[in-house]
Amino acid sequence: MQEIQLSDDGAVVWPSLHDGIARGLLLCADKRVLLPIQVNGGLRHCLVLHDVERLRADDFRQGNIILDVTVSRGMQIDPADVAYASDINADAEALLSQTMHRLIENDSVVVRINPSYGCSAVFICGSITVETDRLPQ
Repeated sequence: MQEIQLSDDGAVVWPSLHDGIARGLLLCADKRVLLPIQVNGGLRHCLVLHDVERLRADDFRQGNIILDVTVSRGMQIDPADVAYASDINADAEALLSQTMHRLIENDSVVVRINPSYGCSAVFICGSITVETDRLPQ
């Protein structure tokens, strides 16, 4: 497993996932989520999200083309992403605030997949790594 590389604004720059196709989501019993992605030239990457606490993926279709993937932690976490993934209603400000405080305290990571077409997703997890050209065990 390898660490991903991020830009200053939290966008994943390595591996390059722009225009990649999300091929599925595999929910593992050990709180991991595997997200295989095929990029130009047929190269395959698999994002491995560890210690997943919450996830939400909408509009999954054939041909889920990725615009970008962002990763945030600490004060950079967007409360809207947390509300979306946790299904917290907009009028539940106290619950959202409490959840944000816990995520920051636990050094949790929020991963967001922004689509060009198809699936959008938000994951709240402990960490993220990548496997290249294979699915992890």
